[in-house]
Amino acid sequence: MDFRLIENHSPASLSAGLFFSELGLNTVQLSISFFSLRSLRLGGSLKNDFGNRVLALTEPY
Repeated sequence: MDFRLIENHSPASLSAGLFFSELGLNTVQLSISFFSLRSLRLGGSLKNDFGNRVLALTEPY
């Protein structure tokens, strides 16, 4: 993961990026699938790059 995608955003975004990176890609994909049920915005971002998905997870719904 390229942390330059999130370094200029909130600490919450950076923490989410570090956390998901530690879990591994498979777990991240499952987490994204789970959260997409709660957010149409996130559901619409599933086709974007991984950095954008992490940012979407931390945005208010």
